[in-house]
Amino acid sequence: MKLRKDLFLRSNYSANADIVLDRKENALAINEGDLIIEDNATFVEVESAPQTFVKREIKTGLSDGINIDVISGLRPDEKVKRR
Repeated sequence: MKLRKDLFLRSNYSANADIVLDRKENALAINEGDLIIEDNATFVEVESAPQTFVKREIKTGLSDGINIDVISGLRPDEKVKRR
């Protein structure tokens, strides 16, 4: 990284930064708010017929606090019930 001497942070100013600890490309991710957590297991409700949902266990991975990676138990073409 090359430092620029013409840039500086003034007194009483602030800055925001994101620290990326891990990254996964082309991941299937859903909103964390759609998860159902019961007895140390993670579930989502998946549409089995129009407006009919069934609860299914899934395995999850990385999260950014809003979206979470789905490792198994869900296909990209399936619809998850929004909570």
